[in-house]
Amino acid sequence: MNLRQGVVMLSKLRRRLASPFTATAIAFAALFVALGGTGAFALDGRNSVDSGDILNHAVQPRDLAEGLIDLQVQIQDVTVPAGTTFQATVNCDDGLATGGGFAGGSLLVVQDSLPAPANQGDTPTGWTVRLRNPTSQASAGSEYVVCTQG
Repeated sequence: MNLRQGVVMLSKLRRRLASPFTATAIAFAALFVALGGTGAFALDGRNSVDSGDILNHAVQPRDLAEGLIDLQVQIQDVTVPAGTTFQATVNCDDGLATGGGFAGGSLLVVQDSLPAPANQGDTPTGWTVRLRNPTSQASAGSEYVVCTQG
């Protein structure tokens, strides 16, 4: 093939690709591969879904079977005297385990926040926090524990 034949061939190919039908067909093919390729491999095939398979805020309570998730939140309000550190534990009801916890207040510093009991191998049934009040007046805060079926 010489240079002239190559130019003619490229010119024909360019005209063919420039037609609306061809461009649309290529666009649809690319879209199909892009969407089909990611959708086919989104799940690992174990008939399960984890948090990496779901967009944030995509699952609503109405999407879950009744009784599938049983959560309780226990709240304990605390007042920390000025210039002191205060430790408190809030516990789940009997038969429930800790799913997580947190604490806070507008002027309080959270120094520790951990499951209770913190013994290796024990199922946590509460949440312990240590709050410091660096101000010169008493400050209020709250401690929360999220409880689930053990």
